Amino acid sequence: LARQSSGAPVLDVKLAESAKAAGKPVEGLETAESQLRAMASLPLAFHMKGLVDTLKLGDKVNDINETMIVLYQRGDTGMFWPLFRAAMPDEQNDPAGYAAFEETMITSRNKVMVDHAGPILAKGNAFMAVGALHLPGPEGLVEDFRKAGYTVTAVGL
Repeated sequence: LARQSSGAPVLDVKLAESAKAAGKPVEGLETAESQLRAMASLPLAFHMKGLVDTLKLGDKVNDINETMIVLYQRGDTGMFWPLFRAAMPDEQNDPAGYAAFEETMITSRNKVMVDHAGPILAKGNAFMAVGALHLPGPEGLVEDFRKAGYTVTAVGL
């Protein structure tokens, strides 16, 4: 929030702007419309509960964000979901809602991203950036790309 309020662009925008400035093509692995369609497919009650749960966290949100950064830097993105479960115990009251969220917002979108990445990767010399929640687990992008025959190696951690 501090970066945004100071006018610094969010990471997605910064990466795209830097690529365009360097004359590199920028392509999406999914459309904004498909992202919004996925979000809209979840029940309104789920969205409202998520908003209330987030507000209940108060300043604890900053601790969660900092912990996520450390986990990401260590290459432990698989610990994000356990972190969320520990930080938001009310989630235990709606395991079906959170399972639907994970299926709709992560797993299903991962399949779309892998499909769209194929032709981009076939051209060679590609850089891809995705949200860290899309990376870990048996249904994560790392495993999806490996299943598609690619070698996936962590760099820059």
